Amino acid sequence: MCVLRHICASSVWFMVRTPEEFAVDLLLASLRSLEQSVNQLRGKLIDELAGALTISEARWDGDPQTVVHIDRLIPTLAVPEGTVENENDDADTDARWRVLTAKPPHLYGFPAPTSALEEFHRADARKGRRLLVRDLDAGQVAAVLAWHFEQGPPEDAKQRRSRRQRMRPHLVTSMAVRGDTTTAVRGEYVVMLWYLLLIVAAVDRITVNRHRVGVVADNAIILTPDELRALGLRKGPSGKHGGYSGRAYYELST
Repeated sequence: MCVLRHICASSVWFMVRTPEEFAVDLLLASLRSLEQSVNQLRGKLIDELAGALTISEARWDGDPQTVVHIDRLIPTLAVPEGTVENENDDADTDARWRVLTAKPPHLYGFPAPTSALEEFHRADARKGRRLLVRDLDAGQVAAVLAWHFEQGPPEDAKQRRSRRQRMRPHLVTSMAVRGDTTTAVRGEYVVMLWYLLLIVAAVDRITVNRHRVGVVADNAIILTPDELRALGLRKGPSGKHGGYSGRAYYELST
C-alpha cells in the first residue's frame, strides 16, 4: 500500500498547513499538482486491488450474477512529524482505514445528501455493488460509492475498436464523503473515495476489460467538477460512442 500512502501523505502535507480561509482552493491545487504522478501510479494500485478482490459467479432466480467482495485494512496514510516508521511493524496494527463491500441493511446516520444515499441503497449489496471506507481512528464511515455492473463480453486489448463500436463501462451511480468534517479531513476522505473508484476499475480489469469507468455526475455524485477532474475523471463519449447520454458524463481511463 506504499502507492496510496505516498499520494495521500503528499496531499495531507498541504492541507494541514493551510489557513482555513484558503483551505478549499489549496486542496484542489495540491490535488491537481499531484495529478501527473497519480496517473503514473494508478495502474500499479489497480493491479494491487485486482489481487485483493474476490469475484465469483452465482445464479439467483435462474439468472447468472457476478458477485464482488473486498475487505481490506489500510495503514495510516501519513506518519506524524518526529516519529519513525518501523518497517517490521504489521500493517494491520496501525490500520487507519477499512475498505469493504457493504452488507445489508441500509446505512443510517451518514451525513450526506438524501439523493446520494437513496442511490447508494438502490445498489444491490448482495452483489457487492456498494463500497465504503471506514475511518477506524474516528470510528465512522468516511466515504461511500455505489456502482452498476455492465454486462457483456470482455473487450480484447489487441482489438482496436472505433468510438462507435466501444461498449459501455461499469457505471458509478453514487459518490459521497461525509459532510460533517473539517476541510483537512475531507481532503483525506476524498482521496479514499478515489480509492473506491479504483476498486471499480480493478473489477473492470478482471471482468469486462473496457479500460474505463463511467460516472454520470447527477445529484447522487456529491463532488464538484474540480474534484471530479482531480480524481482523474474526464468528459466521456456520448451514448452512441460507448458512453452514456448527457453532458454530465465522465470517465476514468485506466
